[in-house]
Amino acid sequence: MLTLILKGTNGCNLNCAYCSLGEKSRHDIVSDQTLMRIFEYACNTCRQRNELQLEIILHGGEPTLVPINTYNAAIRHVRALFPDIQISLSMQTNAFCISDEYLSFLQCHNVNIGVSIDGSAEIHNQERKSRGGHDTFVTVTENIARMQAVGLNVSALMVLTAIGLNAPLDYLNYYASRHIHLKINPLLNYGEACKNPELAIKKGDYANYLIRVYEYIVVNHIDVTVSPIDKLLQAILRKDKIRECTFNAECNYGFLCIDHIGDIYPCGKFCDIHAFKLGNVSSQNLDVLGSPQFQRLTERRSCRLPTKCRECRYLNLCQGGCSAEAYIEQKFDEQPFLCEDYQMLFDYFSSTGLRLLREQLVKSKQYLMEKADGV
Repeated sequence: MLTLILKGTNGCNLNCAYCSLGEKSRHDIVSDQTLMRIFEYACNTCRQRNELQLEIILHGGEPTLVPINTYNAAIRHVRALFPDIQISLSMQTNAFCISDEYLSFLQCHNVNIGVSIDGSAEIHNQERKSRGGHDTFVTVTENIARMQAVGLNVSALMVLTAIGLNAPLDYLNYYASRHIHLKINPLLNYGEACKNPELAIKKGDYANYLIRVYEYIVVNHIDVTVSPIDKLLQAILRKDKIRECTFNAECNYGFLCIDHIGDIYPCGKFCDIHAFKLGNVSSQNLDVLGSPQFQRLTERRSCRLPTKCRECRYLNLCQGGCSAEAYIEQKFDEQPFLCEDYQMLFDYFSSTGLRLLREQLVKSKQYLMEKADGV
């Protein structure tokens, strides 16, 4: 399957303290014709690679700023032009402005929804203000309920900053109560985050936080799944690869990111980094796989792996880490900033984390047996 990350706009209706886009002199939205060309390019790429599935992630900026008619015209166009390709749709949104019309659009196309929401109301409202400086948590959670009420699948994406490191974890009960899968990403040092150093996390912070989350969930029997914890555990238990792009050495074969003017990048994290622009959808016979940028990415996680990565006992799990994260931290030819954190997580889930899980499973089994005996 090929995944297209569509950056249909560089504008947003929020003013987040760590916005990865950074300050923009102007905000633009993809035109109808350009979006049709983008979707056509993605479908043609699928055919060239003998892929029959295309996932389109409507991204941004804030993707709900793109008019519904623009999306609808392009979706109908490529579905008619490429009937052999199965196209599925997802959207990564702040869920701040979901009109009834937009809700109908999402429902019509059965769009999988990812909502950016940072843990508790207190932390979210500190970091994710509206353009007018107002709190947004209540509006976002109300819109999550509206989307779930019409049958949409909703997951959540949280960015971990220094503000949340030692905050209470009872916010996890909200995600459990609404059956929402949560992904926790670490704050990376780019965009607006560079202007707010008080939000930055240090080496080890991300790993320690995920371990705290895991232990809280297991000990308190909270029915919620959290990535990348679930992916790491599955890989260690099955002695398999981690099913997430960060740890996939061939991730650049499965993703494309295209912005509102049709410029092509390897993934969303590389978008706006001109050194890794692969071309534009208007180019004829564009060979993305043969581009120097693509070859550079491929080599970094194969023949040009950093020495410490080649010698690491967890290379089979990590595969050298995310190239975009390494580039952002100006360590493209070295191991990424989060290398030590992932080693800590691999160590923990290979030992203490597994023991804790077994202990809790034994306790649960004993409880159920005692309850059955008492009936």
